[in-house]
Amino acid sequence: MKLALILLAFVQVTSAKPDRVEVMPAAAEIAVGETYTFTARAYDADGAVIEGATVRWFSTARAALSIDADGVATAHRPGTYRVAAVVQGVPGYADVTVPQLPPAEVVARIPVERVRAGTSVPLAVEVRTRLGEVLDGAALRYETSDAAVAVVEDGRVIAGAPGAATLTVRAGDASAQVPVRVEANPAVAYAIDPAAPEVVRTGDVVRLRIHAEDASGTPVGGLMPAWTVG
Repeated sequence: MKLALILLAFVQVTSAKPDRVEVMPAAAEIAVGETYTFTARAYDADGAVIEGATVRWFSTARAALSIDADGVATAHRPGTYRVAAVVQGVPGYADVTVPQLPPAEVVARIPVERVRAGTSVPLAVEVRTRLGEVLDGAALRYETSDAAVAVVEDGRVIAGAPGAATLTVRAGDASAQVPVRVEANPAVAYAIDPAAPEVVRTGDVVRLRIHAEDASGTPVGGLMPAWTVG
């Protein structure tokens, strides 16, 4: 009889529904590929710790931040997430920040092999992390081996005098080099087609083209103008 009463009391204590659950720490930062161990405590209505409470762990994004039955969280992807410790249906939460990975690779290219002197072409740059994720808005730094031949301004390669130059694009500790060859520009006259559309309504799309000619009137190709609205 005494043994039965002891077992009954034990079941009542361990199965008591907590008033609140606290996860420690309440916030943490975990780098991608790293782990962090959380702990949890359950409290009754009087604020006393419920000893031996069974805790179940959950993550709001298991593919990006997993957590095992022992409260060990592993970060897989950058972002902001939450982990939850649940005791008898009562949850407690902790916020987790997984910081963005730094640049690990820079890919840069221009769309042509040669650039006409006095013109410009777009410079396409893509920055990736070590996981292959594209970093949009990464801070870029540009260098040139010969500023008289080619420089980068506002994402475009500005061609100066004929010659060869190497552009270096840097993001963090990663970098890429782009060889640029500038050739003489025979164009002496430029025109926009159509020169002045008669009627343009709101929502209309007007496609403009640039035409260039040399001194003999021969068309000059390979131009990639930067368009602006004045």
